[in-house]
Amino acid sequence: LASIVVFPDLDSLRQAFPNVAADKVGHDLAYPAMLSLLPSGLLGLVTASLLAAFMSTMSTQLNLGASYLVHDFYGRFINPEATDRQRVKAGQVATGVSLLLGAGLGLTLTDAGQAFNLLLLLGAGTGGLFLLRWFWWRISAATEIAAMVISLVVAAYFTWAHDALATRPVVLVPELLGWQKLVLGTTVTTLGWLACAWLLPPEREEVLRSFVAQTGVGGPGWRHLQPQSSSVPNAIGKGLLQAFLGCIAVYGALMATGSLLYGHGARAAVLFVVSGLTAGAVLFLHRRS
Repeated sequence: LASIVVFPDLDSLRQAFPNVAADKVGHDLAYPAMLSLLPSGLLGLVTASLLAAFMSTMSTQLNLGASYLVHDFYGRFINPEATDRQRVKAGQVATGVSLLLGAGLGLTLTDAGQAFNLLLLLGAGTGGLFLLRWFWWRISAATEIAAMVISLVVAAYFTWAHDALATRPVVLVPELLGWQKLVLGTTVTTLGWLACAWLLPPEREEVLRSFVAQTGVGGPGWRHLQPQSSSVPNAIGKGLLQAFLGCIAVYGALMATGSLLYGHGARAAVLFVVSGLTAGAVLFLHRRS
């Protein structure tokens, strides 16, 4: 917020740092520019906070990955009778391997934008799957694993291989912009996991019926597994409406706050009203469910 006052536009950044290359002057330069104004003591405190934030994020991701690998892979498929000591040892190995793989990936990426696009490619194609599993009985654990593998291969190809092939004249591979890679990658991944949903064996019927009974899922995709007296399809439709309205409420509040900070009062007022009305609609639908 202070940087908006001190450096209100890019020209002010260029004047304050004339030795910075022109292609490096962007809105994200405001943060390090503000750091240059801090005294040594506060600068050391900021450095410590950045290191603490980095370490907390790293430890969270490493513990998360090790937890998945130990409980959902090692303990389920490799050694179901593992003792606590063996699970701890497996967790330590998984943490070390994850750290090495993450460090190797970091060395291959050229900038933060490439990392962000890689994450988009990894998640965009599987987003529909993680939603559809609540509405279609054919989505199984095997389908989700296949989708993750397909998404990983597609993301790796568009991140590293495609641009290299596009520069070779003998290979008929067109150059693609970032959004084109995202759309094409999402399409390929979606078609892949849809095919896997039909080709791979589904879960056992008793497991599916137990899932329906415990979670209350419904709709056309679960019709043959639902009790005849169930009214879940209406609940599913109402839940989707609440999710849609909730997204409008959250993003409306975020954009309203930004508009208010930048002095766009009228726009902020309209967005706050929209956010409040949609949030009220969510609460109204929730109380009637």
